[in-house]
Amino acid sequence: MSTEETWRGGAAERPWGAGAPSLDLPLSGVPAALEARFGPLGQGSRPATGKHASVALVLRPPSVHNEPALASAAELLVIRRAVHERDPWSGHMALPGGRMQHEDEDLLATAVRETMEETAVDLDAGGRPLGRVDVMRPAGRGLPAITIWPFVFQVEPATTAAVNAPHEVERVYWLPLTELVAESNQSVYSVTRQGVTLRFPCIRVEGEVIWGITYRIVQDLIRAF
Repeated sequence: MSTEETWRGGAAERPWGAGAPSLDLPLSGVPAALEARFGPLGQGSRPATGKHASVALVLRPPSVHNEPALASAAELLVIRRAVHERDPWSGHMALPGGRMQHEDEDLLATAVRETMEETAVDLDAGGRPLGRVDVMRPAGRGLPAITIWPFVFQVEPATTAAVNAPHEVERVYWLPLTELVAESNQSVYSVTRQGVTLRFPCIRVEGEVIWGITYRIVQDLIRAF
């Protein structure tokens, strides 16, 4: 998913200011931190108008840790989307999620269903909703007019993920939060469109590039810590 903003800062500029976040917040404190920054969880009751989708920020604590488990030890579930000519985010790094369907009770249910369909992670059975971050709307040329609702979940340490829908997902990753905030992984991604080169902030990790609206959603999560 691409962002609607052109980033013109230098590679050393960071959305959180000088230095990387410490991530020293206990995972048990994440719900309160998210609510303080973004408001109560809610469930995104079915909107009356417009097109809506939701994504899941799935945090997995380590299997062995000292108490309390800290955010610095957690991993985030990220996917690489399959390549499709008609998909505006074809081949991009993304979060599991998708459009709200008629059978979904609310947008939280959309995130749960899509995560299961795409990665085989059953948030209904083994996930705990922690909160949400701000809704976002793509505004780049050629992108759909849709509102995206990001919800945060925690799963058990033994949780595994797999490509459950090869036509939608090429690969799944558990990325350590420490790698997502590491200064050495912050970079710039250049996109040339109609002869104009735009530069966007990005995270380069595991040989992949996280940029655009996925980058912005991840930054919202990190800011809560």
